[in-house]
Amino acid sequence: PELKGGMLCPACGLLHGRIGDVAYPFVHLYATTGDRKYLTAAEAAVDWCEANMLFPDGLYRNDRQTEWRSTTAFFAIPLYKALRDYGDRLPAATRDKWRAIFRRASESLYNLYEGGFSPVINYLCVYPEAMFLAWKETGDAKYLKAAERVAAEVRAEGFNDEGFLIGEGYAPLKRFEKSPRGCNLIDLGYNLEESLTALIEYADMSGDAALREKAVASARLQLAFVLPDGAIDNSCGSRSVKWTYYGSRTSDGILPLLVELADELPYASRLSRRVLLLYARCTGSDGLIRGGFMYDEAGEPACVHHSFARAKTLVDFLRSDLGHRPDSGAALPREVQKGDLYFRTLDTHLVACGSWRSTFTANDAYNISRSAAGSGGTLSLLWHEGLGPVLVATLGDYFYAEPMNMQDDRHDMRMNCLAPRITAGRHSNIFDYESTAHGGMKGDGFVYSASGRLTDAKGNKTSEYSLGYTLTSDGLDIRVSSADPLARYLIPLVAGKDDEVRIDGKVATIRRGGWTIRLEVSTDVVLDKCDRGDRIWSPVAGMLCVPLSLSLKEPISMRLECRAN
Repeated sequence: PELKGGMLCPACGLLHGRIGDVAYPFVHLYATTGDRKYLTAAEAAVDWCEANMLFPDGLYRNDRQTEWRSTTAFFAIPLYKALRDYGDRLPAATRDKWRAIFRRASESLYNLYEGGFSPVINYLCVYPEAMFLAWKETGDAKYLKAAERVAAEVRAEGFNDEGFLIGEGYAPLKRFEKSPRGCNLIDLGYNLEESLTALIEYADMSGDAALREKAVASARLQLAFVLPDGAIDNSCGSRSVKWTYYGSRTSDGILPLLVELADELPYASRLSRRVLLLYARCTGSDGLIRGGFMYDEAGEPACVHHSFARAKTLVDFLRSDLGHRPDSGAALPREVQKGDLYFRTLDTHLVACGSWRSTFTANDAYNISRSAAGSGGTLSLLWHEGLGPVLVATLGDYFYAEPMNMQDDRHDMRMNCLAPRITAGRHSNIFDYESTAHGGMKGDGFVYSASGRLTDAKGNKTSEYSLGYTLTSDGLDIRVSSADPLARYLIPLVAGKDDEVRIDGKVATIRRGGWTIRLEVSTDVVLDKCDRGDRIWSPVAGMLCVPLSLSLKEPISMRLECRAN
């Protein structure tokens, strides 16, 4: 019973605690194929959770080595859907057992939240839906009142004046607090893949029109961060420590949000297909989805968490009308974007110039203190329509704050930072939360500059630096200087295992498919330390990169271009 029904993860070497989530997709497969093995697997997964994850208070803990239990809500909701949608196909004993588990979980969640539990926004968003379903199941009005209480709290405090859903984090900021730069804790992955969906589903069921209006407006705003290939640009999000190229590591996926908004977003059908194609690109021959599309090239296995979290929401999509609609032809927001979109409460610019999409950030509101993927004027994402991602910023100070929820590197416990950055020992611009940074359009190009003092992950400051970026449809110009003569500028360019890389003096080129990335610098280009031959790797965003290192003994300039071969 300690092992039977669990799912051994090939990447993490353990049995993840939340696998009860698969009950709904497995029951869906049983109902649609008639194959009894899927029902057996669903029953076994729930029984494993009962045997191994159940706490005395009636909640499931997240994993064996943690006491975190509020993820029970993410188990209870799909279990309710399995009973609602396929209960007539279940054996009576299984149906009765699962109904009793749902009722117990609902009562335990009620006791937790009504006892003073006040978590990050993700859990505040899912609780009203869980309680509303408990009311539908039991008829007990206390659950309805609990749902209304927390929904009112989210409606009143959970959206900032720009319209972002805020509060995805807890340290060093308080949940709804603003940072010294005026930023809030905002995570694009969690918001688009889970929190907003739960709010809208609850609002639709309960008739809370005011909450729905706020949540839909917030979703429209944050869909600006979805790239033309369906990926979610979470390079500047407060929980980018768990960034997958398509969202966030332990959340459910964006498809159910698109289902909810299918009649309101003209591009919903197109985006749903882009997302499915991206999932397919990230899925290996073993059938498991990876956190990015270069895991196999890096020789790294997939964590099962990505698959079992998203499988349950694929059922929502397959059961919906959206799954049968043709591509509407309506373009995605970031396909038609031109120029600069600035978001004050993220201190982040989304920029579109010709074939380029880029993100520049000085955000200082992160969930894990001092683990920014990009502050201090970081170019946190550079994407090209012919090549996809060219630069992807990942955590500068990666540590296992959630060990069971963060994939490690089996060969080297130090996790590579993929952010383009100035570095001098432990100091870097990406930790400089007090930088001066500003940007805007100048003619047909976007100009961005940042300056400050190099800072380490603990906030200790040293020498001054300055950065300048100019993006046009023709390419990217970068200017860098540092008062520290030992400082270097690192620029990890995304490069797959089979991409052709050449470094020749002051020029580096990468050939991928029918395209060439060319970087020309005013000083010699050196290949920095690698851990995969001539590549470095990070499971965050799931990319391999060529780490190019440039001396800053003197100010340097460089130009990055992409050309069709």
